[in-house]
Amino acid sequence: MGKGAILSSITFSTVEELAPHRDGLLSLFRSHCGSVGGMRLFVAFNETANNAIYHANRCRPQSRVRVEILDEGDSVAISVRSDEGGFEHDLRLDPGVFSDFSKESGRGVQIVLHLVDEMRIEEGGRVVVLRMEKCDAPAPAPALLEAPVEKTLQQPFPLAVE
Repeated sequence: MGKGAILSSITFSTVEELAPHRDGLLSLFRSHCGSVGGMRLFVAFNETANNAIYHANRCRPQSRVRVEILDEGDSVAISVRSDEGGFEHDLRLDPGVFSDFSKESGRGVQIVLHLVDEMRIEEGGRVVVLRMEKCDAPAPAPALLEAPVEKTLQQPFPLAVE
């Protein structure tokens, strides 16, 4: 595919409408960005899509989220467009945001900024663009990803911190 080619395009209003596309999107991201890079892009996309559903469109079923995934040659770009409200953010990393987990919101953009190579906010906050560099190494074959991994737990994880 050439630079600027649309790799995928989906539209949804709810998390339930997005759900059937998730496995295919993860495979697409991994095929272009490798196993780790693809998962990082998937997590960032998932956070961005959820923000568009819950915050921008306020879970209104008539409000749509439109996603385009583009091949940009050396990178993959995802455009997430909400029908309704936008938001502003300075897109600077804030390591202190993870120190106060009593807040119900405010960490999503920081999570995304830590995962992708670039994040842009456009059109008054109605469009969020994520970009991730491609990886030269192909993602592992799906059969390898599904193979069970045996781990021996040496010490149980404590349920309470003393």
